[in-house]
Amino acid sequence: MKTRFYKPRTTTPEEKAINIAVGKNLKNARINRVVCQYNIDPNGNKNAYYIKKFCTQTEMANALKIAFQQIGKYEKGQNGLSAFRLMQVSKFLNVPVEQLLEFEGQAVSPSDNPKLPLLVTGMN
Repeated sequence: MKTRFYKPRTTTPEEKAINIAVGKNLKNARINRVVCQYNIDPNGNKNAYYIKKFCTQTEMANALKIAFQQIGKYEKGQNGLSAFRLMQVSKFLNVPVEQLLEFEGQAVSPSDNPKLPLLVTGMN
């Protein structure tokens, strides 16, 4: 068995709390997804309307080209979302990124919560 030359990174309680909050927001956005439907009448006029359309983990995973198990891990907070994946999810669900990043009723930012500046900005 190989020995590690580095200590494995562990998730801090603050990171875990953010992952869980973002996961809950992701699940709510997935369940309450709103899509735009178009209706073309016989005269050729195009009418748009919005409907609430439930989205399964499998549909979302196929659209993002990842395994559906990964969506479940994101929603439970076991894995965190990267910035790229967060943008993909927000585009697929038609929600702003800020809605997914809400933490305890407000968007996560370093000025709002003094415990989180290192996590959000990435500065040490």
